Amino acid sequence: MSIPYHPISIDFKTDEEEVNNQIKIVCRSLLPGWSDVPDESYKFSKISGGISNILVKADPSGFNGLSPVAVKVFGDKTELLIDREVEKTVLVQLNQHGFGAKVLAFFENGRIEAFIPCKTLVPDEMSDAAVVPYIARRLAAFHALPIDLSGTPATTSGTSSSDPVFRVIRDWLNMASQLSFDHDAKKASAFSKMDLESMHRDVDELETLSRRIQSPIVFAHCDLLSGNILIVSSSSSYPVAENGSNFTQKPAAELLSTPADYAMQFIDFEYSCFTTRGFDLGNHFNEYAGFDCDYTKYPNAEQQAIFLQNYLSVETGHMQGDKGEKGEEEDKAKIKNLSQEANFYALVSHVYWGVWALIQARYSAIDFDYLEYSELRWGEFRRRREEFMAPIKAL
Repeated sequence: MSIPYHPISIDFKTDEEEVNNQIKIVCRSLLPGWSDVPDESYKFSKISGGISNILVKADPSGFNGLSPVAVKVFGDKTELLIDREVEKTVLVQLNQHGFGAKVLAFFENGRIEAFIPCKTLVPDEMSDAAVVPYIARRLAAFHALPIDLSGTPATTSGTSSSDPVFRVIRDWLNMASQLSFDHDAKKASAFSKMDLESMHRDVDELETLSRRIQSPIVFAHCDLLSGNILIVSSSSSYPVAENGSNFTQKPAAELLSTPADYAMQFIDFEYSCFTTRGFDLGNHFNEYAGFDCDYTKYPNAEQQAIFLQNYLSVETGHMQGDKGEKGEEEDKAKIKNLSQEANFYALVSHVYWGVWALIQARYSAIDFDYLEYSELRWGEFRRRREEFMAPIKAL
């Protein structure tokens, strides 16, 4: 079954009322039954999310039994960073494998998805020992998906002597070298302090060292921050129970303690691609810091071991303690090696998002200081550089 498409674009740089009117037009054009929804039945609310796109909940107030939807409008010029046609192929396949919100329709600069009543994780919950095993096992299952991108420009499979993520970083660096901020003196001053030549040298060193790791290529999420991890109800389509309690306000650990009622879901796959396992792990560990970039929250060795033990259990089919003493020692060695791999790629993640932010600083209409964010990412890269590179240099 093909997913409907409308060539209309939504301009989120106009006033809120006009944006909502454009959303009405899109919903009425693409969604069955929505053409009959009267204006007064529409309710709109902005959904908190990332720093690239706009996400709005459109609610027909139960008119004719219709359910709310989430309307995602892509950030300006994000097509420079994301292949939207490949993304469509990915989303359809992920839906088939039980990942993500159901895609209902596409329009020129966005899409409509089923609205999922959910509890969204906050950064501190990602490091909760009661939550970590669910994230780790879900990510391992994601990495094992048989995603088929044949016929697209995307990398599809294999093992790597040259990590695909570096091709992306180099493309973005080349793009950044052509940027001009003549329209904004403050940004121009901040951008002039960015040493792009030094960045190129850092990428060269990282790529050379990555070849010693030989991290396997998997289909990776690449943006597994707290806002992209949901707890959803498996028994109800609505967040408020008959007793009036709202599960979206409860701690994730409490909800996951009753797996018959609640499950974990990942969303937002626009950066998902075939790349190294280590990149997805290291990138996720970096996200413990949240958008405040509090990298004191980066997981220590003990926290990483819990995550990685659960991650590997999906591949091996057993947890620590299921084997004899020799087997446990082998498991510890695997976890240590995987931790070193993740830490190294945490550096690559800082570089990836540090360069990404330079391009966003030029084109995004979202009120966010991307240049400061870039400097924070590069600053943490420099701070942890020797520590995380040392084990790889010793290989």
